[in-house]
Amino acid sequence: MLFFNRLSLSSQLIIVFIIVFLVIIATFGTYSYTRHVKNLSDEKLNSLATLSKSISATLSENVYSNNYSAIEHKLLSLNDISDIHTATLYDNTGLVLAELIRDDAGKLLPTFKYGISKQPVNKIEIAHKGDGCMVTRVPIDFSAKTIAWMELKSSPAIREEIQRKVFTELVVVSGVILFFTSITIIIFLRLRLRALNKISEFANHLPLANGNTINISNTSHELTSLMNSLNWASKEIQLQNNKHVINKQVLEDRVAERTKELEKAKDVAEKASTAKSEFLSRMSHELRTPMNAVLGFSQIMQMDKTIDANQRRHVTEIVNAGTHLLGLIDEILDLSTIAAGKIGMEPEHIFISDVVNKALPMLEATSKEYSIPIKYDVDSNIDTKVQADPQHLNEVIINILSNAIKYNKAGGEVWIDSSKDNNYFYLQIHDTGHGLSREQLLLIFEPFNRAGAEASSIPGTGIGLSISKKIMLLMDGDITVKSQPNVGTCFTIKIPLSNIE
Repeated sequence: MLFFNRLSLSSQLIIVFIIVFLVIIATFGTYSYTRHVKNLSDEKLNSLATLSKSISATLSENVYSNNYSAIEHKLLSLNDISDIHTATLYDNTGLVLAELIRDDAGKLLPTFKYGISKQPVNKIEIAHKGDGCMVTRVPIDFSAKTIAWMELKSSPAIREEIQRKVFTELVVVSGVILFFTSITIIIFLRLRLRALNKISEFANHLPLANGNTINISNTSHELTSLMNSLNWASKEIQLQNNKHVINKQVLEDRVAERTKELEKAKDVAEKASTAKSEFLSRMSHELRTPMNAVLGFSQIMQMDKTIDANQRRHVTEIVNAGTHLLGLIDEILDLSTIAAGKIGMEPEHIFISDVVNKALPMLEATSKEYSIPIKYDVDSNIDTKVQADPQHLNEVIINILSNAIKYNKAGGEVWIDSSKDNNYFYLQIHDTGHGLSREQLLLIFEPFNRAGAEASSIPGTGIGLSISKKIMLLMDGDITVKSQPNVGTCFTIKIPLSNIE
C-alpha cells in the first residue's frame, strides 16, 4: 500500500483499471467459458447422435440378415471420424454383435469380443458421461420393429480439446481487448492529467511563485477551482512576503537603534564601574593611612601605665573599632581589586591536605573562643592533587571555616569531608548552626549581606563570602551552599583536579 501511494495519480488509475478489468474478465470469462464449452460439447454430442442414426439406418438390413461381415465393413468406415473412440452393436437382449475400438495408433479395429453387455441397452441414450466421454445409443429398426442398438462413444480427450480451444480463444480475445483498452485509457489519462501535473508542479513551487498565476484552458470544473485557489494563494503569499520584508526592515532598524543605545549604556556602565573601582581603591588607600596612625597611637596609649582603668577601657574600644574598620577597608579593597580584574592568580599543583592543614592552625584561637571544635580526617585527601592558587584557596577555606564557627550554636560542631569526580574535588564544610532560609540563601554571596538578624552581634563586614565566591570562579571553581533552618549549613568548595599525578 505504501508503494502504491508513492506512485503518480495516472499510474494508480491505470493499475486500478487493470485490476478491475481483470476481475470483470475473470468473472464474465468464466461464465462465457462454461457456456461456450457446453455449447460446443452439445454440438459435438448432437453430431454424434445424428451420425449414430445415419449408421443405424444403413445397418438395419445387414443386421436383419445377420450379415456381420457387411456390418463390420460399414463400421470400419467410421475410421475417418476421429471423434469416435468406440462403436458397438447390440441385439435386443444386450448381446454384443460387433465392437470396434480405436487403438493407440489411431485406427478403429474390431475387438471380436462378443457376449452379453454389462449395461442395459434397451433405451435411447444421448448424454455426456462423468469421465468426459459422449455416448449416443439409438435403435436399429426394421419393418417398424427394433431389432438391434447402435452405440457410439467418443474419446475422453474430446472434451479436454474443446476446453483447451475455448480457453485459448478466450485468453487471446481478452488479451487483445485488454491491450487496446489499456492503450486507450493510458492515452486518455495522459492527456487529461497533463493539466493536473502542471498544477501540481505549480503548487510545489508556490512559495517561490512571486505572485505569478497559472491558467490552463479546457480543464474540468474541479481543476479550474483548484487553479483559482492556487492563484489566490500565490498572490496572498506574495502579499505576506512583502509585509514580511517591510516588517523585517523595520525590525532591523529598531535592532540597530537599540544596539547603539545598548552600546552607549554599556560604555556608561563600564566607565561607572571603572570609576567606582578606582574610587574604592583610592578611598581604601586614603583611609588606611590615617587609620593606621589612629591604631598606632591608640596602641601606644594602651601601653601607657599612667592612664587609669576608665581611660584604658576607652582606648581599648578605640583599638577594637579601628581594627574592625581597617579590616573592612582591606576587604573593600580586595573586592574592588577583583571587580576591576586586577587580582593575580598563580595556580599550582598542590595537595589539598596541605592547604587545609595550613589553614586549621590559624583558626585554633577562634575555635577555642567559641568552644566549637573542627573535625577533619587529615589522611582522607592526602593523595588528592588540585590545581589552584594556594594563598587565595587558603583565604577561602579560612573564611568559610571562620563563619562556620562564629555562626554556630553553643556546643555545636564543624566538620570537613570531601568527594571528587573526574574533573573536580569537592571540599565540604558542615556546621550545626542556625541555618539559612531560602530567601537568605539567594543573597548569601551578595556583598555586605550578613546571615540575618541573629548575626548582627557577630563581628564581620558581609564581604568575605562574596570575595571567596569570586576568587573560586577565577580559579575555574565555585562555591555552593545548602542549608536547613535550625539544622545547619554546608558550604561546598569546588576545586579543579590537577592533571599531573
